[in-house]
Amino acid sequence: MLDQPPRVRLYDGKFPDDIEQADEIVSLHLAAGISDIVLLLGFDLGEKPKNPNKLLEHRAHVYRTLVKHAIEDNPEVQWVLVDHPGAIRKDLSKKDNLTQDTLENVLAMLDA
Repeated sequence: MLDQPPRVRLYDGKFPDDIEQADEIVSLHLAAGISDIVLLLGFDLGEKPKNPNKLLEHRAHVYRTLVKHAIEDNPEVQWVLVDHPGAIRKDLSKKDNLTQDTLENVLAMLDA
């Protein structure tokens, strides 16, 4: 075990098995807690057809819901989908704090 600094508390936890990509969900919440703008590169928030496999569809639904809640629960954060492949799904498309842009534009703004 690592030496623990005096004011740091460590917690051990486990996500339920039906949460896919839990590290992404945690990262969204951590980024939202310290950032005014969160860039979402590699996220696909488009409409998806239902998966005939009920377990896989359930897991995908849980993941989509957790991403949606991260965006909704942090209305002061501007979420930017970078190089998103197509339209955003309907339940997220009307969120004022979620936009799309190209990587080229994002890099140009960071360079300015």
